[in-house]
Amino acid sequence: MRFWVKVIIVSVPLSANLAFASHCDRENWQILLDRQLAFEGRYNQYTKEFNQVLSTYDSQTLLSKHFTETQIIELWTKYEERFNVQLKSHMNTAYDVSEVLLKQAYVVSTELGGAQSLTRSWQAVAKHCTEAKLPRQSESAQVHVASSQSLSQDLHTLSEKFRQLSSKYRQEATMIDEAHHSKSSQNDVPE
Repeated sequence: MRFWVKVIIVSVPLSANLAFASHCDRENWQILLDRQLAFEGRYNQYTKEFNQVLSTYDSQTLLSKHFTETQIIELWTKYEERFNVQLKSHMNTAYDVSEVLLKQAYVVSTELGGAQSLTRSWQAVAKHCTEAKLPRQSESAQVHVASSQSLSQDLHTLSEKFRQLSSKYRQEATMIDEAHHSKSSQNDVPE
């Protein structure tokens, strides 16, 4: 009877170590690496898209970069209808681009929860590797913790950049829209 008691007592700590180590196994590790690579791939794609839009923004001639609101009101009143049609088209395009960028900011921000979950998963793996006395795996998991935390921060920053660029296009459209309404108000005033 004593033999079985010792076997049971010895097997409890061994099974406890195996339970902790099960999170530090090759299969779980590969799942997390695949998730990490998928997040990084999407982040890189979002960054590429942002850089393309930013390049377009930088190369565009936006009225708000070169004229005051008063000058834009004068543009509305000074030029023929064809030019006014172009101003309206430019304004509508700026509103549309602003909306697209705002939606993209939202899409990027939806990745944050998954990236934070990935960080927590790597933290759990690191803890389990430490408890299973697997120091190399624990250190490697800590590197992935730092990497996924950095990815979360990068996603947050990129989402904010999309929002800021959206705001610049919105300001462009709003400035033209307000100038158009001011021009209309001035035309309604009897002289």
